[in-house]
Amino acid sequence: MAELDAIHEEIRRIREDTDADRGVRLTLDSIEESLGAMESGEDPPYPDRIKELRAEIDRLSDDADPEVAAELDRLQEQVREYEREQL
Repeated sequence: MAELDAIHEEIRRIREDTDADRGVRLTLDSIEESLGAMESGEDPPYPDRIKELRAEIDRLSDDADPEVAAELDRLQEQVREYEREQL
Protein backbone atom coordinates (compact mmCIF):
# COMPACT_ATOMS: atom_id res chain seq x y z
CA MET A 1 0.00 0.00 0.00
CA ALA A 2 3.03 2.27 0.15
CA GLU A 3 2.59 2.95 -3.57
CA LEU A 4 -0.99 4.11 -3.01
CA ASP A 5 0.12 6.32 -0.13
CA ALA A 6 2.59 8.02 -2.48
CA ILE A 7 -0.13 8.42 -5.11
CA HIS A 8 -2.52 9.95 -2.57
CA GLU A 9 0.23 12.33 -1.44
CA GLU A 10 0.97 13.37 -5.02
CA ILE A 11 -2.74 14.03 -5.65
CA ARG A 12 -2.95 16.12 -2.48
CA ARG A 13 0.14 18.08 -3.52
CA ILE A 14 -1.26 18.82 -6.98
CA ARG A 15 -4.61 19.89 -5.53
CA GLU A 16 -3.15 22.11 -2.82
CA ASP A 17 0.24 23.32 -4.09
CA THR A 18 -0.36 24.04 -7.77
CA ASP A 19 -2.60 26.40 -9.67
CA ALA A 20 -4.78 23.53 -10.93
CA ASP A 21 -8.20 24.62 -12.12
CA ARG A 22 -11.44 23.42 -10.56
CA GLY A 23 -11.99 20.72 -13.21
CA VAL A 24 -8.58 19.20 -12.51
CA ARG A 25 -9.17 19.25 -8.75
CA LEU A 26 -12.60 17.62 -9.09
CA THR A 27 -11.27 14.90 -11.37
CA LEU A 28 -8.40 14.27 -8.96
CA ASP A 29 -10.98 13.89 -6.17
CA SER A 30 -12.76 11.26 -8.25
CA ILE A 31 -9.50 9.45 -9.02
CA GLU A 32 -8.58 9.49 -5.35
CA GLU A 33 -11.97 8.02 -4.41
CA SER A 34 -11.45 5.19 -6.91
CA LEU A 35 -7.98 4.50 -5.55
CA GLY A 36 -9.34 4.53 -2.00
CA ALA A 37 -11.95 1.95 -2.97
CA MET A 38 -9.20 -0.22 -4.46
CA GLU A 39 -7.12 0.19 -1.31
CA SER A 40 -9.98 -0.79 1.00
CA GLY A 41 -10.91 -3.82 -1.08
CA GLU A 42 -14.32 -2.33 -1.83
CA ASP A 43 -13.42 -2.21 -5.52
CA PRO A 44 -10.53 -4.52 -6.50
CA PRO A 45 -7.81 -2.95 -8.67
CA TYR A 46 -9.02 -4.27 -12.01
CA PRO A 47 -6.52 -3.64 -14.82
CA ASP A 48 -9.15 -1.91 -16.96
CA ARG A 49 -10.09 0.49 -14.16
CA ILE A 50 -6.46 1.40 -13.53
CA LYS A 51 -6.05 2.07 -17.26
CA GLU A 52 -9.13 4.30 -17.14
CA LEU A 53 -7.58 6.28 -14.29
CA ARG A 54 -4.35 6.68 -16.26
CA ALA A 55 -6.36 7.87 -19.28
CA GLU A 56 -8.16 10.44 -17.11
CA ILE A 57 -4.83 11.73 -15.81
CA ASP A 58 -3.45 11.85 -19.37
CA ARG A 59 -6.46 13.86 -20.54
CA LEU A 60 -6.05 16.28 -17.64
CA SER A 61 -2.37 16.67 -18.45
CA ASP A 62 -3.11 17.49 -22.09
CA ASP A 63 -5.42 20.34 -21.06
CA ALA A 64 -3.43 21.71 -18.11
CA ASP A 65 -0.88 24.49 -17.97
CA PRO A 66 2.78 23.32 -18.10
CA GLU A 67 3.38 23.35 -14.33
CA VAL A 68 0.29 21.28 -13.54
CA ALA A 69 0.91 19.03 -16.57
CA ALA A 70 4.38 18.15 -15.26
CA GLU A 71 2.89 17.21 -11.88
CA LEU A 72 0.16 15.16 -13.55
CA ASP A 73 2.77 13.34 -15.66
CA ARG A 74 4.59 12.41 -12.45
CA LEU A 75 1.31 11.19 -10.97
CA GLN A 76 0.58 9.16 -14.08
CA GLU A 77 3.98 7.44 -13.77
CA GLN A 78 3.18 6.50 -10.16
CA VAL A 79 -0.17 5.03 -11.23
CA ARG A 80 1.62 3.14 -14.02
CA GLU A 81 4.02 1.65 -11.43
CA TYR A 82 1.05 0.65 -9.28
CA GLU A 83 -0.57 -0.95 -12.33
CA ARG A 84 2.57 -3.01 -13.02
CA GLU A 85 2.54 -4.30 -9.44
CA GLN A 86 -1.10 -5.35 -9.74
CA LEU A 87 -0.64 -7.38 -12.95
